[in-house]
Amino acid sequence: MKRKLFRDALILLATFGLVWLVLTLVLPERDVEKGWLSEDQEEKLSEFIINIIEQQFKVIDSTEYDEGLDSIVAILHRQMESSKQKEYKVKVLGNSEINAFATLGGRIYFFKGMLEMAERPEEIAAVMAHEMGHIEHDHVIRRLISEFGITVLLGISTGDTLLIKEVIKMLSKSAFSRKQEREADDFALNLLHDSGISPRNLGTLFRKLQEAYDSNIPNVTIISSHPSVEERIKKSFEYDMEDFSEVNHFIPWPGVTYEQEDEESIEVEAIDSEL
Repeated sequence: MKRKLFRDALILLATFGLVWLVLTLVLPERDVEKGWLSEDQEEKLSEFIINIIEQQFKVIDSTEYDEGLDSIVAILHRQMESSKQKEYKVKVLGNSEINAFATLGGRIYFFKGMLEMAERPEEIAAVMAHEMGHIEHDHVIRRLISEFGITVLLGISTGDTLLIKEVIKMLSKSAFSRKQEREADDFALNLLHDSGISPRNLGTLFRKLQEAYDSNIPNVTIISSHPSVEERIKKSFEYDMEDFSEVNHFIPWPGVTYEQEDEESIEVEAIDSEL
């Protein structure tokens, strides 16, 4: 019995020793605030995950949306003076699901279903700003580390198929924490305001998602059950608009002509009046 306890204690000590070696040798430049990853390590992990995502999902030719998406990225990014990303890149996945998600390296993916649902490019700008918020607040890397720990580095890079599937599932399906979702919403509302795009577009988008799923919302990253959808819609429409100055960016978008602008503005005001 004593020998067994002694052996178990040695195994436990050896395990702790191995973890210590990994943390001190494999991750010598770790930044605790960023989840124990140096910039170089995060960049390599980013490249690997992006390659896997684009193997798992079908990246489609999105010519009809490309100009509009590029315009939205440029409009939002130039308002972010202290952005952590040199650039943002957006790709469209050939999936009918109404969803979008962010990953490492400033990469944002939109499912085609999300783009087809949006009636106005400003609604997609609201989604984009929200996903940028997750990236700027380091939510993606923090979530990866908290969900998978050291296996993110030691398992993914060795081609662990099961782990890779779990990582992709987490990025495209799982909601962030309540605090992180609120931070991303706040970031989006402020960025939209500063960009001359009404923050109410975020609430309008949430309302459409709610209606699209008839209140039976699956695991869609942008509209998780916490905080509640109603709370997030209300927050968007109650955003302080006193010093807001709307800018017509003339974002090219399929089916949108800017002669329709007055009619669309009336629709947004109608939604506002319901709250």
